[in-house]
Amino acid sequence: MDLLNTKPIGFMDIGARGGIHPLVEQFSEAVHVVGFEPDHEAFKELQRDLAESSDYARADIEPVGIFHVAGDHTLFELSASTNSSLLQPNKTFTQRYSMTKWEEIGTSQIRTKTLDQVVFEDLATFDHMGEAIKIDTQGTEFEVLLGAQKTLTERTQFLTTEVSFCELYQNQKL
Repeated sequence: MDLLNTKPIGFMDIGARGGIHPLVEQFSEAVHVVGFEPDHEAFKELQRDLAESSDYARADIEPVGIFHVAGDHTLFELSASTNSSLLQPNKTFTQRYSMTKWEEIGTSQIRTKTLDQVVFEDLATFDHMGEAIKIDTQGTEFEVLLGAQKTLTERTQFLTTEVSFCELYQNQKL
């Protein structure tokens, strides 16, 4: 446990809207978590929640999206904010099944980075970062993995990701 006190497990929560995933709660005092949330309001809420009550060895929230390319991208805002995505909803599918939580209500511009860029440039001083990763990015999980090849090869010991078996978003990988 002494090692984890000086160098906690580097957990990355990609798509942290609503809070850090409970996956690591049981041993949070041994975890350095970095969450990513590009939506400005959700980012501020996460920051506030972590500042008020956090048992993590260290917790940081980054106001960017993780994708396979860095840059500015359109976020499609949907009627349920947890369903917002860099991909447009697949209206043929969502209308057929009356999925009202996938109705497009607007767009905004967000900044994205690749996970490799964050791990090996932005957080380079934390050589434990990327050991454990959770990805839930509403249809762009495959693209996140494309931009994480070095991290996955050199650092990652544990990965959990959302997968879909139907195309909720246009051009979503299944």
